[in-house]
Amino acid sequence: MLVKPEQLLNPFYSFMLTGPFKSGKTQSIASLYWWHRQRVRRGIKLPDGTPMEAPTQLWVFDLDRDGAEPLRRIAINGTDTNVKPAIPGGWLDDLKIYRYAPRGDYGKIKMQPTVGGTSQAVDSPRRSSQIFDQLCGEFNSLWDMLDPKTGYWKEPVSAPAIIAIDGATRLEEIITDFIASVRSRELNSVDAGERARFADWGAIKDKEVEFIDSAINLPCHFVYCVHDELREEQVQASPTINPNTGAETPRTIGTGRLLIVPALVGQLRDTMGGKFTAVLWTRCENNKYYWLIAPQQEGAAQVRGAGTRTKDGLPAKIDQDFRLILP
Repeated sequence: MLVKPEQLLNPFYSFMLTGPFKSGKTQSIASLYWWHRQRVRRGIKLPDGTPMEAPTQLWVFDLDRDGAEPLRRIAINGTDTNVKPAIPGGWLDDLKIYRYAPRGDYGKIKMQPTVGGTSQAVDSPRRSSQIFDQLCGEFNSLWDMLDPKTGYWKEPVSAPAIIAIDGATRLEEIITDFIASVRSRELNSVDAGERARFADWGAIKDKEVEFIDSAINLPCHFVYCVHDELREEQVQASPTINPNTGAETPRTIGTGRLLIVPALVGQLRDTMGGKFTAVLWTRCENNKYYWLIAPQQEGAAQVRGAGTRTKDGLPAKIDQDFRLILP
């Protein structure tokens, strides 16, 4: 499909923010909101010079329950130390936060049954697809807001300019609950018939990819917040062969090289970043928040996959401000 001229003039960007807890991932999204507000104030135009009606809302799918608190605080005050100038009166009207909590008794800790007064081990937690169903229903409603002829919002004034999913760890937990529930599986079940199979892990990965692809393809900017983790580099090795059936099981071996990678399931640690306009690694030292935007060494480990397609010649470390990396 040929890209329309108005899309070339006014592209939608996608970002993966990767880093430890409390390293500025969520609060830095405020600078993306301010960058967009400045563009709207200047006027976004179509190729023929006609003004383009643009939304200004920031929608956050806050899967970490209170992960969007920095944005709520900044929106009320209108600014933050790292986001200036202020917006008089704040911009809370532009901030929409979606949160998901278990209904019924699914939030309770599963009790251990007893046999003759003696506790009996239970290895399976409660699984439910209810949160995944609710999340998908509300997320898919975004597609119902599009004009099927233009692919743009029917009513931009009530549509999101920016969507953020915070964060990946909780999204994978929700997807895992969904897959385990509908397939009657348990990850570490003592019952081999119920135990999760290799294909189940693949289903978790595929569903997350489907979710992120859906978000990236919407006519708005998208931010995905992901934790990072330290791992040993793995390379493919000869598969293990079952002597009875001849079936092959994939196998990897470690190289001894340490990498800092996104905390995602399976191969997504290596492949997910390629879907985004920019992969920014969030760091905080001495109360100073910054991004790593180029591959580099951190102690004995290497950060790979950092970078942005929006600007050239940027330093390897930069303040957490989207206005520094966007045109």
